[in-house]
Amino acid sequence: MHTFNPTALAVDKVVLVRTILRILLVLLLLLPFSSIIALTAAAFDPGDLDTNFDTDGKVTTNFGGNDIIQSVVIQPTGRIVVAGYSNAGGTYDFALARYIGTTATTPANLDGGFDTDGKVTTDFGGDDRAYSVANQTIAGLQYIVVAGYTTAANGDTDFAVARYNNNGTLDTTTDITPGTSFGTGGMVTTDFGVGSDDYGYTVAIQSDGKIVVAGSATAMTGGNRKFAVVRYNPDGSLDTSFGKSTYDFNTFPGATSVATSVAIQSDGKIVVAGYSNAGGTNDFVLMRLVGGNGPSPAPWEWDSSFHPFFGHVTTDFGGNDIAQSVAIQSDGQIVVAGSKISGFAGLGDFALARYNGGNGPSPVPGTLDTTFGSGGMVTTDFGIGSDDSGFSVAIQGDGKIVVAGYSTPNALGGGFNDFALARYHGLSSTGTPGTLDTTFGSGGMVTTDFGGSADAGFSMAIQPNGKIVVAGRRAEFGSSDFAVARYYPELYQPIVTTPVPGVGWPGLLALAFGLAVLGFIAAKRTARAHGAR
Repeated sequence: MHTFNPTALAVDKVVLVRTILRILLVLLLLLPFSSIIALTAAAFDPGDLDTNFDTDGKVTTNFGGNDIIQSVVIQPTGRIVVAGYSNAGGTYDFALARYIGTTATTPANLDGGFDTDGKVTTDFGGDDRAYSVANQTIAGLQYIVVAGYTTAANGDTDFAVARYNNNGTLDTTTDITPGTSFGTGGMVTTDFGVGSDDYGYTVAIQSDGKIVVAGSATAMTGGNRKFAVVRYNPDGSLDTSFGKSTYDFNTFPGATSVATSVAIQSDGKIVVAGYSNAGGTNDFVLMRLVGGNGPSPAPWEWDSSFHPFFGHVTTDFGGNDIAQSVAIQSDGQIVVAGSKISGFAGLGDFALARYNGGNGPSPVPGTLDTTFGSGGMVTTDFGIGSDDSGFSVAIQGDGKIVVAGYSTPNALGGGFNDFALARYHGLSSTGTPGTLDTTFGSGGMVTTDFGGSADAGFSMAIQPNGKIVVAGRRAEFGSSDFAVARYYPELYQPIVTTPVPGVGWPGLLALAFGLAVLGFIAAKRTARAHGAR
């Protein structure tokens, strides 16, 4: 006859607790062999290609003709929009492509939400070439504005501007002015005069949505080629407070002045960079317009506070100097990049100048910033015998300055062009302003070969995460494709997760259940041995 034994019940509880603790210990010992662990992979240095971008950091896109990117912009969503031209249809047309840009797995894929296949072409009816692209956001609506030029039926060239909805269709029924479209069917052309040849090369969007396009205009056959600037209202109509204006820096017949890049200051003033051969050979030219909406001074007038009494400044690097791109630092300083071509062989180097911005009186706006490089100027040679041209400049969030273009090593010996980048210190907090950032690539320089004979980077943009996107062309045997590369701005140490072989979580759960059952049986036997039920 069995009787209730309180001592046995206490032993039963102790055994159960010990059994549970043993199960937990076994689970903890098995966990490292049945989970996912984090491992560090090989690090990427500043300037290395981002291999998450199409596995090798590079992507090419073929429209079916001779295809060249001239400009790139990052949308607020992080998607990458490039614009240029293609002759897939026989004559050249505007050509755009959009890449996903943001996902970890397919950032280089064409965006199927952009005209179904990620590519768009637009025919103005002539030989049409897009040179610049910009974002325009109005009342929460996202648009893409592209500027360039078209050849009219009479053989003259005119400024050409197209605006696209975010899905890649032309903006034919804009909500900005209900019941109207942007221009005619989403397109606008502007002629600076009968018989003039007008080339739009650059576009910028003001904070009020107005569109500024700059380039060059030739008044008549054999006339001077001048800076040309036009401003449109957000709906594409000509802004009559600004109109279309030309600026001549030359006095001798047949001289040339070309605006290649435009930027808008935070105070609304319009900064235009380009080049002019007023001194016999080409020099950098930088001018600043009043901007705003007038009436006095008029928005199109030279800003008299900028290099006083002139409103513009020329800079001679000692060669044939071509300015291609302008950017404005967060402190208002103005950075212009391009190339200096010199010597008997006519080889080029990257050329960079920084000017005092602001509104003065000291330092005088428009004067060279002598704290930068040598007297405000810097040139960079990618190697002995190389031919190097800078085409685009961008300012990183830390103030470092990146210039992109192309470099041809052994140029006199038949070398091939490659994408080329150089990074400079912009602020004294990171290094001496104007010196190469030696943490970037090799001594501050990077080149990238797409496998073509004439690869070139023509435009650059920096993503919100700091990654550097360079766009241009991959050319081989007289044909070219869109080409885009993406680079790491800083040291990147990827963390990869790897499953370790083992019993796995299902096995662990089954094991835990089995151990619990065995523990319960053992506890019951022990309790019975001590007289408990």
